Amino acid sequence: MKKVLVSLLVAGLAGASMQGCQQIPGAPGMPGGLGGCGAGFDLNAGTVGDFGATGAAMKVEGFLNASMAVHRAAMSVEADLVTACTAIGTDLGVPPAQMQAQSQDPGARVQAACGAVSAAITSTIQTNLPQGVKFRMVFQPPVCTADMNVAARAAAECDVNVQADAEVQCEGKLAGQCSGECTGSCSGTCSGSCSADCSGTCSGTCNGTCEGRCGGRARAGGGGGGASGDCNGRCDGTCTGSCSARCEGSCSADCSGGCEGECSGSCSVEFQEPRCEGNANVQASAECKAQAEVRASAEVRCTEPQIAIGFTRPVAPEVRARVEVLARSLQVNFPKIVVALKKLQVSLVPSVTAFARVSTDFVANIGSISGELGAQAIQVGQCVMAAGQATAAASASVNVSVDVSVQASASAEAEGNASAG
Repeated sequence: MKKVLVSLLVAGLAGASMQGCQQIPGAPGMPGGLGGCGAGFDLNAGTVGDFGATGAAMKVEGFLNASMAVHRAAMSVEADLVTACTAIGTDLGVPPAQMQAQSQDPGARVQAACGAVSAAITSTIQTNLPQGVKFRMVFQPPVCTADMNVAARAAAECDVNVQADAEVQCEGKLAGQCSGECTGSCSGTCSGSCSADCSGTCSGTCNGTCEGRCGGRARAGGGGGGASGDCNGRCDGTCTGSCSARCEGSCSADCSGGCEGECSGSCSVEFQEPRCEGNANVQASAECKAQAEVRASAEVRCTEPQIAIGFTRPVAPEVRARVEVLARSLQVNFPKIVVALKKLQVSLVPSVTAFARVSTDFVANIGSISGELGAQAIQVGQCVMAAGQATAAASASVNVSVDVSVQASASAEAEGNASAG
């Protein structure tokens, strides 16, 4: 995956602000030239000061709010990864000291926790699973959507010519609560037909792993004995694979019927609480449009998958027992890593990259509106420097989070290297 490249101007702002000045409010260890900013940009409180009702003031507040949103989203993903990795590491007996950061650099906490845990996962699999055997994880990929109202509100806060109820176009799939018939994917229970991967109880034919009794053709390790294995037929238990009929669980692709959850695709009636799986496009000035889209992208919401774990081929019960702790921990905690990686891919990497460009243009033209800010112009300059510092920290955190989430995902796909038995 391409890494985020923050503009040299934003990075330069962050570096310039480090010269003998105070720290950003609410961000220990992050130096910044903020002696005159005060409460104008407070990361802990998540607030931006009121610089007035002029067009210039609205643009400044829009820029600072966008910086805040990007930083908050980056820190949230980092915290989720640290929580998930620490939980897995604790289950595997990784010493807490090995998961502790040795510095306060952006991304240091997640690098320490997930780096140590990825190594432990790989070691556990290679030591205990027979050569060539891997975990087989079946889950519905997360669906990430942006609240279309966030973009409209953000544009209205930045541009005096935009109404708060401005129309926002979704460049992608619409999603939301559907009280009618859903045609598309359903992130909850599909009460109609499901023709793709199912993680739950399948009332039709299960083509995959059956954790229970298989009433059709079964390969070694499954079938009538009640053990787990490949099944091509009715599964009296949990099917983790393709279901050709009704799926009481999550359906990862086509659903036709009622959806008790979020429907992505089309709804026979108007969507409730519409969200966009893609880019929420709002009409505003180029500057405010970019800020609005960044804020909407930074505040995406992703569904968290339920993961069913099996093996790429049948294994003996004693082998299952040796990796049972890891399997249980991955089932509980790995969904958070999957969601974090998805957020990074579809939201944070493009958001931080785009916002770096916005920052460059905004700072380059700040002089053109300074006259409209009056006595607040100096404070605004300090707060813009704070926002540049926060964006640089968010970029560094995102880069590290990308690396460790990819590393953790790869570790769970390691192959066993133990002697058979």
